Amino acid sequence: FKARPTTDFAREALFNVLDSEYEFDDSSIDNTENYFDAAMNGTATYSSSIKSRLKSGEKYLSLNGSDNYLSLPYQVGNQSEMTICTWFYTISSHGNWQRIFDFGNGTDHYMFFTPNSGSDARLVLKNGGDEQILKAPKMNSTTMKHLAITIGADSVCIYLDGELVASTSDITIRPSDFKPVLCYIGKDCECRDTESENAQHA
Repeated sequence: FKARPTTDFAREALFNVLDSEYEFDDSSIDNTENYFDAAMNGTATYSSSIKSRLKSGEKYLSLNGSDNYLSLPYQVGNQSEMTICTWFYTISSHGNWQRIFDFGNGTDHYMFFTPNSGSDARLVLKNGGDEQILKAPKMNSTTMKHLAITIGADSVCIYLDGELVASTSDITIRPSDFKPVLCYIGKDCECRDTESENAQHA
């Protein structure tokens, strides 16, 4: 799981600037010099049963869909432009609305991504008013998939395994507008859905 500011695209291209990077290789430490280590809530389970030749590290973090999830420092989510990327797979028995990430401050201010809402994958942002939603095809998979979400100055895009699957210039909310304090992997910031269980991250 990686997050990076993308305000200066030239600088990113030259120096591969990362805001945070988590390999989940038996730990939830941040590999960057920012030391934005994640806090594990519940018992961490790391496994190497599913591998990707392209993923850095040897293991992945398995979240059980009930009582374990990660909390990231608030600085990770408080960006006007950013790219979030991760390897993941889902467990169908956990139902719809599994969270890859959910950054927010409760029921009125948030940004989250679910690979399956029941009808599609969704990136959802809300800043006190109506939700702004970018939809993509459902992403149920029992094999590791690479997800990248870019939030730029003029557009928001979703990539799956390097392929653009959704984009829009209609989303105007940015995380820095509501300054999320709760930044979770595998959990929603507030009980907005009946089921909001977790996916597996690498």
